[in-house]
Amino acid sequence: HDLKGPISSLLGLHNLITLEIEDGKAMHYFHMYHTQVQRINNIIIGLINLIRLTHLESNLQKIDFENLIEECFQSYSYFPHFRDITFIKEIDVAIVFNSEWAIVNTVLQNLIENAIKYSRSEADSFVKVSVAKENEFLIMTVEDNGQGIDHDHQEKIFGMFYRANNLAQGSGLGLYILKRAVERLNGTISVESVLNKFSKFIVRIPFQ
Repeated sequence: HDLKGPISSLLGLHNLITLEIEDGKAMHYFHMYHTQVQRINNIIIGLINLIRLTHLESNLQKIDFENLIEECFQSYSYFPHFRDITFIKEIDVAIVFNSEWAIVNTVLQNLIENAIKYSRSEADSFVKVSVAKENEFLIMTVEDNGQGIDHDHQEKIFGMFYRANNLAQGSGLGLYILKRAVERLNGTISVESVLNKFSKFIVRIPFQ
């Protein structure tokens, strides 16, 4: 709260500035400051989520993947180009998977958010989420044909605060939190990607 309070005030101050200042050059500098404040805010939110993830009590329940994935899709409907993306769900409805809903939601939400965020403005853009069973493992796959990830960065993207380049959006915590969430479920995550072609994240979680 002590950290979020001042940042909320700064974000609110920016809203007042946009209403009262008409000087274009001044607004340019205020926009630069606002971008950095938003980044700090995202980092703090990420750290809070990481703490919650670490201390969250275990509460197993049946996961309704159909509804969960659809809710994840719709929660990012305000993103640019959202309506240009084809969303595909491939879910094995016979699967009965009991787990921690909040953790599974964190995993899917982070992967889907990135797939949408780094999509390309093209007619054939898609985000595909698959849920299947392979032996004693649940396999969740999120695939897109967006910006992709350079091969040199693929082993580093799950590191805390790692950002592939200066143009990367976000706090650099999303994929780190995602990996921690997968590990809490005793699972693993891997990535296949080609720059400017596709990305595919595969999560393997053992059935309990």
